[in-house]
Amino acid sequence: MSVAGDPDRETLVRALEDERRRELRRLVSRLVVLAVMVVAVFGVFFAGADTVEDRLVILAMALIVGGVPAWMIGRGGPNRWRRHVAEMLYPALAQEAGFTDYAYRGPGLAFDGFREMDLVPAYHSGTRTHLLAGTFSGVRLQAAEVELRRGREGRGRVFTGLAVRARLSGDPGVSVRVGPDGGRIVGAVREAVRAPASGLALVSHAGLRGAGLEVRADNAVLASRLLDAGLAEALKALRPFGAVRAAVVDDVCLVTIETEAAFFPEPAVRRPVPGDHSRAVAARLSALAELGRRLGEALASGPARQG
Repeated sequence: MSVAGDPDRETLVRALEDERRRELRRLVSRLVVLAVMVVAVFGVFFAGADTVEDRLVILAMALIVGGVPAWMIGRGGPNRWRRHVAEMLYPALAQEAGFTDYAYRGPGLAFDGFREMDLVPAYHSGTRTHLLAGTFSGVRLQAAEVELRRGREGRGRVFTGLAVRARLSGDPGVSVRVGPDGGRIVGAVREAVRAPASGLALVSHAGLRGAGLEVRADNAVLASRLLDAGLAEALKALRPFGAVRAAVVDDVCLVTIETEAAFFPEPAVRRPVPGDHSRAVAARLSALAELGRRLGEALASGPARQG
């Protein structure tokens, strides 16, 4: 699917292409620094060697010492394991959970997948761009696995969670991004989006610790009737899976789910989900499918109160 005329997806494509170029520059710079270090260290010994045999031995040692880390850098190190999981396991999970539309391509071709799919990005950071999409009872549901860090980037505890966005056939143009806020996934919009007919505005408090996502209205009655019982029940059903917030503006719903337990085990980084990891993930995705169904019923029956 072409992204021509769609500024949101065009922006995403450019962002992904820029990220790939930055990753390539980082790779080249690491290899250059490694080469300079190896030459600097072994060059001294090489220049001081008295015989050809000694120089050959030093050269062989330099190739081994520099070649192994260079090979690891080129292969992607720990990220390769994550890519293998995504490429092998995600399609199977999507099928088991009943998703009707799914695409994942390796980080080098990630932007191609976005060009072809009608996806609204939930989160993007480096190679952690694993998106699932499905249609349930007329509700388009999108979910992205995200990795968050408590506190500043690169520090603190690592969390893994899901950011979910559901909408009906129309889209009022709400552009949502997801970012870390004290270990919690929070919604943010580039600007406050106001729906003239209802007087509702979706605003973000990203950056204020623990604030989360908030919906405001000019009319207190409209605010109290924003979400109906169906959404409240759906959120309640998802709380065991870590759901922390749900909000609706017009026909758009954003649900955030967080958990300290990862979907997959990774030694020394995250605590694994007990039991069968594949079934644990599939159960969460199935719960999201049920959420989509309930959202369709709730939004079709009219507004009520927030869950």
